[in-house]
Amino acid sequence: TPLLLETLPLLSQLSSDARCTAAQLAEGSGARTGPLQVALRSWGALGVLKLEPGTIEADVAYALDAESNWKDLADVLQAEKEKILEIYSKAQPPFKIPSEASQLCLDLWRRLAGRSSLLQGVALAPLL
Repeated sequence: TPLLLETLPLLSQLSSDARCTAAQLAEGSGARTGPLQVALRSWGALGVLKLEPGTIEADVAYALDAESNWKDLADVLQAEKEKILEIYSKAQPPFKIPSEASQLCLDLWRRLAGRSSLLQGVALAPLL
């Protein structure tokens, strides 16, 4: 999730009709290609990006999925960024339930109720 938060601004550089590879996006942004590929594949798994095999082995072209509501997801991520990062820094499993760490997860989950089910899962995952 922190990697997705870091790459969120790069999504605005993509469009649904233009294709680019992770290497091209990295070159334009100064990001490292490897971690960027991981993040882009994650965005693809979330349905935000379309992934198309490129012509070079292990190369993938990315474009925004025209059907995705990524801007809504992006808004929620930005609004809750600090709380999400707090979970990853303070609520590292294993921990007892109830505890301060479990309360951080539950508090964020309640804040996200009725919003993105994906992000609700991010809040609850450390509890599993």
